[in-house]
Amino acid sequence: MIGTIDVAVEAKSPNLPLFPMRAFVGSPSSIRVRNVPKRVGDWNISRVYLTVVYPDGTIKQADCVQTGGVWVGTVGGT
Repeated sequence: MIGTIDVAVEAKSPNLPLFPMRAFVGSPSSIRVRNVPKRVGDWNISRVYLTVVYPDGTIKQADCVQTGGVWVGTVGGT
């Protein structure tokens, strides 16, 4: 499954999860994270992590790689 997440400033509700995505059972998912700012104030964003919580409670994390202006991370299926 290939999915896309658009990052937006969520100052009013920073603890809420992003929009849920769907994937095939057992299939790895490659997620593109778009619109990540290069800088926020004095912070320089140099790494992006992706944490996925599956419906069965399994949690997987991916270290994203910047490719063509977007960050891409792949997590295994469940």
